[in-house]
Amino acid sequence: MIGDNKTEVMPMQSVSEPYPNLLLIDDDPDSRMLLAHLLKDECRVREAVDGEAGLALIQAQIDEGDGCNIDLVLMDLVMPGIGGIEALRQLKALPLCSDIPVIVLSSEQHEEALIEAFAAGAHDYITKPVRKVNLQARVGAAIRLKREMDLRLQREQELAEANGKLKFLAQHDSLTGCANRRYFEDRLSQEWLRMAREGKSLALVMVDIDDFKAYNDHFGHQEGDICLYFIAKVIQSITRRPADLAVRWGGEEFMLLLPDTDIRAACIVADQLLVAIRKRALPHPKARAAPIVTVSLGVASIVVGDNFVPDNLVAAADHALYQAKDGGRNRLYFNA
Repeated sequence: MIGDNKTEVMPMQSVSEPYPNLLLIDDDPDSRMLLAHLLKDECRVREAVDGEAGLALIQAQIDEGDGCNIDLVLMDLVMPGIGGIEALRQLKALPLCSDIPVIVLSSEQHEEALIEAFAAGAHDYITKPVRKVNLQARVGAAIRLKREMDLRLQREQELAEANGKLKFLAQHDSLTGCANRRYFEDRLSQEWLRMAREGKSLALVMVDIDDFKAYNDHFGHQEGDICLYFIAKVIQSITRRPADLAVRWGGEEFMLLLPDTDIRAACIVADQLLVAIRKRALPHPKARAAPIVTVSLGVASIVVGDNFVPDNLVAAADHALYQAKDGGRNRLYFNA
């Protein structure tokens, strides 16, 4: 068992910076004792009696979901069972462990052994018997390298997160969280080409909040923003497939882009949206169609081909929306 084969040398930790964690893998107990003693002021040392025990210790950390908090591995090359070279290869293949520096130890000074160790992923090589100054210097250099690598990785992750946030902000409306018009135009072009390749239909639902100016005039712009947010969330709740896209087209107008959707299916989705907004019954005393917030919907679907361009789909949905408005609002109209 691993618990029977390892000990810990726990030095006092610095208040400003925690001690690095070093895993010492060596089948010779006297060698482990000496090395742990020489490094007790430099690292927190954990010990394993052979390559198998060392790999199991690291794997247990990963399996527990704690990641791998080993900063450096100091490993003998010549061990029973899994030798140092094979243990090194397996260690480098473990998730989260490829960047851990490994210093190999051996009484052998053959060039072939050195070449094989570095080919397997070793960071450095120390011959036995170990000299204290040499050991501490090489361990210190490896740990500094690991910390620099960790810091660079952290900065790269922070930069990636910041770029992701900027990309989201550039593609989405800040008030509603829906895609903005610019992103919609890009996605419309992409989906148009994809549907053209597959010979499928592309549908568009254009949404307009009925008598929204009257709503703003009566309740104020702050309540108007709340109303826009409310409508956006209902529209987003209708987009159940990954490719469906809810868009704020501008002002009180929204879009719902539905790839691989014919006119019948698009009308079903539009009707669900119409009913969902009615059921919420947000009061609107100045509305002409009903005393609640309602929407008018224009629905269009095109089997994408050479005879059409994306603007044809937008124009068809816009015309259908005009028909819905002209027909009394709070309804949908479609163009196939």
